[in-house]
Amino acid sequence: MNWNLGLPGKSNDYINRMITCTKEKLNPTIVLVSFTRLLRREWVDKNGVFFDYLPDQDNVTSPHFKFLSNNNQNILNFYLNYKSIEANLKDVNFMFTFCFDHNKCLSDVLNIVDKNKYVGYFSKVDRAGDNIHRGETSHYNLAESFFKKYNDKSHNSKSVEDNGWTSYL
Repeated sequence: MNWNLGLPGKSNDYINRMITCTKEKLNPTIVLVSFTRLLRREWVDKNGVFFDYLPDQDNVTSPHFKFLSNNNQNILNFYLNYKSIEANLKDVNFMFTFCFDHNKCLSDVLNIVDKNKYVGYFSKVDRAGDNIHRGETSHYNLAESFFKKYNDKSHNSKSVEDNGWTSYL
């Protein structure tokens, strides 16, 4: 069975939380993570309600979020999320890889991630119907990158197709 736990506009905090909360129940054999912009955050209010915010762009969020956000804090937050995800995925039998949706993120964090799991930049070669997000060809190219990485990482002579992974792509 395949699961896509991604949601539009979510943060790396959300990605980390979803992996932490679902990995034992879903028992995945492959996890594909698409880390997003480093400045996206998740905040929980006193009632336990989660809010997504962009400190440098959100006009609704309190000004103190803008004050608390800077490039160093963004890198630290990413590092904590990345290391948590890496630890969560280490004790089970499945592979982990990632891509970024903004090339600037990569230059900021390339020295703190496992480059062997990096599939490459998620290039925007076309646009979706909203004329903002990546389109069908861009997503196809990303799927091909994941597919190639997993075929290359195979520890036995079976191809991805032989392991039933093509249904995921």
